[in-house]
Amino acid sequence: MSLYRVIAFTVSFALLSAVSSAAHAATAPNCTPLPDEKIGIQMYSMNSMLRDPNPAAAAAGRGGGRGAVPPAVVESVLAGLHGIGYKNAELAGLMGQSIAALRPMMETSRIKVIGNHGSFTADMAVWAQTIADAQALGQAPLIGSAGYGPPGLNGGLDNVLATAANLNKLGEAAAARGFALYMHNHTAEITTVYNYDIKKNGKPEPVSALEIVAANTDPRYVHFQIDIHWALEAYKNNQDDMIAFLNRLKGRIIALHVKDTATDGKITDVGKGIIDWPRVYAAAGPDVKYYIWEYDGAPDPMKNAEIAYKYMRCID
Repeated sequence: MSLYRVIAFTVSFALLSAVSSAAHAATAPNCTPLPDEKIGIQMYSMNSMLRDPNPAAAAAGRGGGRGAVPPAVVESVLAGLHGIGYKNAELAGLMGQSIAALRPMMETSRIKVIGNHGSFTADMAVWAQTIADAQALGQAPLIGSAGYGPPGLNGGLDNVLATAANLNKLGEAAAARGFALYMHNHTAEITTVYNYDIKKNGKPEPVSALEIVAANTDPRYVHFQIDIHWALEAYKNNQDDMIAFLNRLKGRIIALHVKDTATDGKITDVGKGIIDWPRVYAAAGPDVKYYIWEYDGAPDPMKNAEIAYKYMRCID
């Protein structure tokens, strides 16, 4: 090939790349591509599909995580998610299956169980069984809950401090078995505040229960999964306040729930709401291991899952 043709080819390729990049930017604004291996799905988003298709069985309360779900339904949902591109799943229960039945389904679908929203306890024997169940499921590396465990964050500062002490014990036991313990927030963990000397200067100030827990737990054993939609709601849709909150927790956030908020405050498709995701990702910091999409009450779960995956990957 002559030098002229090489130069012409190089220029043409550069122009095509620029046009492609411009077109991509036009269709995926305000988008930061996330590593594929860090993207996950919270299976609660698929609940309306995870039910017995038999109307009589559904009416009897089966399906949707409340009872037996035909294995073929679970397998079909997992296959659809893998087809979209998902490789990681956070569970909210066992989708109506036993551990022994669900593990091979997940392995066949090539979707890894990275976590499960279970329950925390103050009984270490019960917690040991929870860890054993996670191991039997092939779950790794997270173990956690949608709550904070006993005695809870209500009822005064003493309860918050006791909850933090219990989480330290649970987290240390989990770490000994190779797991990272994490908690998930809704709004109450942030809107519940107590006067607390967070700066250790003898001047108590209003501090969220979540941040008091963070200040009184060992970073080696206790981590946080921040649900961005609920955090934004807790801060009355003030993104500056929410970003400041994320910055204060930087280094403790092991996962995010990537859940977008519409102008009316309701949950919407990721990338179609008001949340500034690049800013969120930067504030949460580099220690985030998983970015997990969730859409409570998703109207069209598989379509919503595809929209979310493409946005997180910045795919047109």
